[in-house]
Amino acid sequence: MTGRLALAALAATSVGCAIPQGTAPTPYALLHSTRDPAQYRSANPRDVQAPPKEWPQASGEACRTMFWWLPNPPTPFLGSQTAASLLPYPSFDVAWGNAGYAKAVKVALESAGGGTLVDVRADVHTVSVLSVWRRECIEVHALVAK
Repeated sequence: MTGRLALAALAATSVGCAIPQGTAPTPYALLHSTRDPAQYRSANPRDVQAPPKEWPQASGEACRTMFWWLPNPPTPFLGSQTAASLLPYPSFDVAWGNAGYAKAVKVALESAGGGTLVDVRADVHTVSVLSVWRRECIEVHALVAK
């Protein structure tokens, strides 16, 4: 009876290794593109003392580009990531650019030609090709109160 119980416990603990992982999006996708909202508190148009009849608009963007080779080895089964992390797997990565929110707001202020940004909306746009090349941009759109 003890042998059957041990065998059942072993089968229950190793069943995770037989089920392939279903991660979305897979790190080995050919092309991956997303546009996600980012939250930021800003003044609303109703907060402006003397609102204009027509609101000027401003926008700014700050981007960062990354290149890495070789991406992490694939881990097709649950629990295999621990084993893969123990393998010597050299990788090389380079990143350049500034995808900061502050830089995107600064570019938007410069495009506004002075004034205060009102009703600020920010989006994060990501494009990845073969998980080797990746570009992330923060886009800021706002109304301008002079």
